[in-house]
Amino acid sequence: MKFEVVNPEELGAHKGWNNGLLAPRDGRILFIAGQAGWEEEARGEPPPFSGQFAHALDKVLAVLRAAGGDPTDLARITIYVTDLNAYRASRKEVGEGWRARLGKHYPAVALVQVSGLMDPELRDTFRALDTEQGVRAVVLTGSGRAFCSGGDVEDIIGALFAHDAAGLRRFTDMTCDVIRNIRRCRKPVIAALNGTVAGAGAVIAAACDIRVASETAKIAFLFVRVGLSGADMGASWLLPRLVGLGQATELLMTGDFIDARRAYEMGLYQRVVPHERVVDEAAALAERLARGPSEALAVTKQALEAEYSMDLDQALKHESQVQARLMEHPNFREAYEAFRGKRDPKFR
Repeated sequence: MKFEVVNPEELGAHKGWNNGLLAPRDGRILFIAGQAGWEEEARGEPPPFSGQFAHALDKVLAVLRAAGGDPTDLARITIYVTDLNAYRASRKEVGEGWRARLGKHYPAVALVQVSGLMDPELRDTFRALDTEQGVRAVVLTGSGRAFCSGGDVEDIIGALFAHDAAGLRRFTDMTCDVIRNIRRCRKPVIAALNGTVAGAGAVIAAACDIRVASETAKIAFLFVRVGLSGADMGASWLLPRLVGLGQATELLMTGDFIDARRAYEMGLYQRVVPHERVVDEAAALAERLARGPSEALAVTKQALEAEYSMDLDQALKHESQVQARLMEHPNFREAYEAFRGKRDPKFR
């Protein structure tokens, strides 16, 4: 079977799959997805949802015509929506637009909500935590059986086909900002890896300061498995610093899973504990760090990152400067007084 990308001239420059499809040559058109309903470069307010849907369906039909087909050749269509309520409220108008273009032909329809695709919540949370006075340590864990199993095939990976080059860059910038804000957060960040760690989840785990893993927490940097570079979200910067260049190269180029014990042996995980203890273990470590000298811990985190690219003289100069400054901090005096008084220090 030979395949071709169909992109009619009337739809303008090719934008990934935004205006195209893979179709069997001289055969039935099987799948069309990701036709943008509203161009972000267009001026003015976007039309109502029914208008956006009609515009997207016109694009689908333009591709069908360019491929030598007609509406009856359309076997399946995927509709990506960011506002499911707007879609439901517009079903009557959407149906009218559908019948006007396809008559009584009803292909299989998959409705995919993608409201979480560009959700900046995690990025913004870590930006806020950096200056949140009441927070001294952070534990990041998953809410289900996995820590994070990466991008959902439909909700994220499939939906990316609906974006032009600028939209894809906004998405990758946002995911990179998540990692940047975890690393810039001056509070200790502990990953409690309660299950599978894959794709973006693996990079998020690598960006944390300490990883406490369940025995079930296998991990893989899966990006090459979906045709993308293993160097995503800072993985090629973070991973060699944790496991060395050779180990990082193998993990990023194969996308293979390794089990928790192997991840521990290579230094990717700092602790591996029974599954039922993983969150408690991470929380206990966070509580211990939270009782520590917050400014000194922040300086330590920053030094570990900054000094990696310094030579020895530069590192010694940096540490001399920051250590002298910390000797003037109240926490240094508190540690001294606590030692003399044979009590536990109460750090700020």
